[in-house]
Amino acid sequence: MAVKTKPTIKSKMSVKHKAKTDLKLKDKSKPAAKSKKSGTSKKDNFAHLSEDIISHVGVGLYILQKGKFVYVSSLYKKLSGYSDKELINLNSLDYIHPEDRDKTRQSAIKALKRESSEPYEYRFIKKNGEIMWALEMVASVKYQGKRAVLGSFMDITERKVMEKSLLRSEEKYRSILENIEEGYAELDLKGNLIFFNDALCRIHEYSRDETMKIGNYRAVMDEANTKKMFHYYNKVYTTGESQKEVEYEIITKTGKRRYIETSIAPMKDSGGRVYAFRGILTDRTERRKAEESLRQSEQKYRTILEEMDEAYFEVDLAGNYTYVNDAISRLLGYPKEELLGTTFRKQVNEEDTALIYDAFGKIFTNGKPVRDIAYKAIRKGGEIKYAEITGFPIQNYKEEVIGFRGIGRDVTERKRMEESLRQSEQRYRTILEEMDE
Repeated sequence: MAVKTKPTIKSKMSVKHKAKTDLKLKDKSKPAAKSKKSGTSKKDNFAHLSEDIISHVGVGLYILQKGKFVYVSSLYKKLSGYSDKELINLNSLDYIHPEDRDKTRQSAIKALKRESSEPYEYRFIKKNGEIMWALEMVASVKYQGKRAVLGSFMDITERKVMEKSLLRSEEKYRSILENIEEGYAELDLKGNLIFFNDALCRIHEYSRDETMKIGNYRAVMDEANTKKMFHYYNKVYTTGESQKEVEYEIITKTGKRRYIETSIAPMKDSGGRVYAFRGILTDRTERRKAEESLRQSEQKYRTILEEMDEAYFEVDLAGNYTYVNDAISRLLGYPKEELLGTTFRKQVNEEDTALIYDAFGKIFTNGKPVRDIAYKAIRKGGEIKYAEITGFPIQNYKEEVIGFRGIGRDVTERKRMEESLRQSEQRYRTILEEMDE
């Protein structure tokens, strides 16, 4: 870095003699002096050893004097792609991305003044034009008797790419969480909120600041629901397995009760230990109200069906009873339990089976009711009863026929009266005809 350095403070070294803080690296431009015995000086051996160590430490090293390179290690050259000729006696800042130069210079100054011991990052422009992220530290030294800056330089491009990718992924999913209708929350092992989205605040009817102050999930529940949720959280913590479709009630800021359905998933560390929980919360209050209204409506009409004198039944497409009321049980002489799940054909006179099938076939095809279907019903004991029914289609949300329902009545007495009337009419008609003769 193009920075001024302070004189180096000499420190005590843990060697037999006090060493100088002057860095001595092998100068390749000068031939090494040979010793009389081995042909190589001890200084030359040490220089070779120093160079070998420097080239294998995993970081590129360089030395600057007056902001210019006076030494670069082999790894530095390998990482940057530059040769000695392209670096030595040139300004180090020229190889740093223009947007990072001032910040890098300031960071180096702080390090040299011992105001900071933290490494700093910047973008380095390699010889091939590629951008490389570098992690660097600098220190004041002496080199060949003059003040200098020793720099250590590490390629962290891969780490930065991973960090950027992770950041984008985090931003993507955070954006999704903030825009979904469902609430999302993360809780520590004490039940305190450590992360939540805006939808959770809307469900609880508290602002984000209020939600942060509330902190614990227990604050929005009564005692019964607190115990219920503690049971589920404890189960997830103990087993390490998620719990789904957990239902509970909360009390909102305005005092309303809301029905919530949530999932609870464990958050585990690298050792597989549960350290927190996450969950997606859905407000089921409106659905619960609709279900309750439907239940009450169904109960009301079921009561009507059970109390009315007309026989009522429902069958699937195969003709098996799925629902019967008391009136049809009385008509056929079977208890409900014996009728449910069985086919209606058992209670229809054989000669009328085709008539019934034809009528319900029209209902299936047209999706419209057919009225006044008259047939002879067979009671449990074999007694014949005359019945008359109106058939209706049962349809799903696609308006597809999935079964049939029918309302019928016992017309046996009416049939007998009609038959008696017919016979009486016939008798008197015969008498009158004989009188005329």
